[in-house]
Amino acid sequence: MAPQVANVDGYVYDVGVNAQLNVDLVAVRHNPGGSVTLVTDQLWMTNVGMLAGKPLSTFQGAVDPRNWDDCPATKSFFVRMAEVPPPKARDAWPKLMDETVRLVPTSPSSEVTARLEYDYAKTADFVQCSFDLRPPIDEIIVDVGWMKATKITATVTDIHGVRGPVTFFRIRSSKKVMFKNASQVPDPILATIWGWGAKRLVECAT
Repeated sequence: MAPQVANVDGYVYDVGVNAQLNVDLVAVRHNPGGSVTLVTDQLWMTNVGMLAGKPLSTFQGAVDPRNWDDCPATKSFFVRMAEVPPPKARDAWPKLMDETVRLVPTSPSSEVTARLEYDYAKTADFVQCSFDLRPPIDEIIVDVGWMKATKITATVTDIHGVRGPVTFFRIRSSKKVMFKNASQVPDPILATIWGWGAKRLVECAT
């Protein structure tokens, strides 16, 4: 008998299982120097729900930053992802890109653009991207982070005491941000907004 993992359409909300695997669903951390880091961490079932039967390669497009402004689930936040000319060959990384995000969905005036250097990698074990500010601009002092999708098999115990192996997709992201002179809403709120966008990227994998 296999463990029964509580989920909604494959998204694991089972507190016990998340705790056993040290899944930190969302955490805002204040760093020395004033920056803020937002970490997101999600487990998804691989045998039920919207990702059932899909390979890890399903996440290649979702983790690729060039697609973030095309996906219906995220384009209200990632409004424009533009590679800085001259563009590199499609599979040549790292890439320099201007990322424009809209901090208030109904307000174009809330858009902020940062020039970031993105790197991207995919193997049989993971799909990931990372980014860093290049160079810092007057408004933004720190903007660095990563997103990674893996497929893991772990032994877990369900609420009935049934113990056994379960295979999951695990999608994690981290973003450290700091704005100069409080020019935007507080950094923890900005980090949380970005975290919302990062979590929605899972929907771009289907």
